[in-house]
Amino acid sequence: MPVPAQRITVDAHAAVGNVLDFFVATGSLETPIATLADNNRFPSVRALYARAMALSGQNGIHVTVVLDAAANGLGLAVNIYQPDMVGDFTVVPRPNITSFNANFFSINILNTRSRGEDTVWVSMAVKVGGKVYTAGPVDAGDHNNGMFNPGVVIGGLPIPNDASPVKTSIVVMNLGNSNGQGVIDLATDIVEIGADAILPGAGDILNAVTTVFGGLIFPNCDGPCILRADLATGAQIWGTVPSYLVQGSDSGYDSPAGCGSNSIYQYAVSFDPA
Repeated sequence: MPVPAQRITVDAHAAVGNVLDFFVATGSLETPIATLADNNRFPSVRALYARAMALSGQNGIHVTVVLDAAANGLGLAVNIYQPDMVGDFTVVPRPNITSFNANFFSINILNTRSRGEDTVWVSMAVKVGGKVYTAGPVDAGDHNNGMFNPGVVIGGLPIPNDASPVKTSIVVMNLGNSNGQGVIDLATDIVEIGADAILPGAGDILNAVTTVFGGLIFPNCDGPCILRADLATGAQIWGTVPSYLVQGSDSGYDSPAGCGSNSIYQYAVSFDPA
């Protein structure tokens, strides 16, 4: 029996500027029909387009809804019909996304490791599909308490929309007596610890510090300020488009006598469509 028209509802996860853009898996490549069914607090609809499309081995309908202003709202529904459609009517927001950028965009120092300014070195690594992508080491300059953008970005990450693990390591250190090369080596080592779908433990991370820097004792007030790992799935990152956030706080590690005190750093990394 022919499958009747289906009502499909999307939210701001499908937003690109003033457009809602999404793919509906129907199993058909016939010419589709789409009409507006409901608009819950999105701006007025200026135009609605529907075209047959194949995406990642699935046939279906690519729907584009152009709005009068930025696509902020609670829900928008369309009725779709396509000859020979069979389902399963899975919705993929922003189907033209092919990769993501990991953007380490914020460090907020609540307490420096040194008595005055910390000389901040930053690196990041992301492991996807068994391959490690890195950025750094970046000399972010001398900083006292306050917020700044370290400007560390890994571009073009091929993150699939499935259960594949995405493992991220974030390393920030006060290194007034180093060129910072160890920071990128440490970020790489941390993201490589253990299985892709398992986070490293604190002991594993400290062992990596010892391997890279020859121990846990640093000259003067140098030392780690952020040593963090995060684990997500590709589906989690896709499911939070336009931005998946990795954020938190790290109290660092004991600073030597005569330094300011143990550091407290907050951090934020976003995964955004490239």
